[in-house]
Amino acid sequence: MPKLTTAQRDEMKTAIHNGDLYKDIAARYGINENTVSHHARKLGYGRRNSTRRLVLPQILPERLKELLDSDPVPLRGTPAWMEDGACRGLDNPDVMYPVGERDAPPARAVCKPCPVKQTCLEWALATREPHGVWGGLTEADRIQLLDNRGADTTQQEAPAC
Repeated sequence: MPKLTTAQRDEMKTAIHNGDLYKDIAARYGINENTVSHHARKLGYGRRNSTRRLVLPQILPERLKELLDSDPVPLRGTPAWMEDGACRGLDNPDVMYPVGERDAPPARAVCKPCPVKQTCLEWALATREPHGVWGGLTEADRIQLLDNRGADTTQQEAPAC
């Protein structure tokens, strides 16, 4: 499979934004449709059928620039402690949602000095948050922690023989 140059990747991203079919983009660059889909997801587009075109909402360029340049807006129903998170307002919030364990160190580095790290972790455990790094722990770390807590509770509640 050929490695794309930076210019080719930029052209591919433009084609994705323009709504070109994934299979057409893949054929144009001699790559797999999954590679095109991967780049589309990195751009914020969800998975979709390769034969369907992507329909983007019509936003005036000035309004789009204004939205992109504005400060993060507090989400409705967001716990107040989230406003103090070190991850709030990151240039690339995708850092907090690594693809695998090997991509987690940058997110953990963001969490390390965070003033609400413990609250964040407790919230993620309580809500069983299935995605991303919360309180410095990945999904796998949180599952293991919950499993260990369950084992500890079971051992404590077991009657002595």
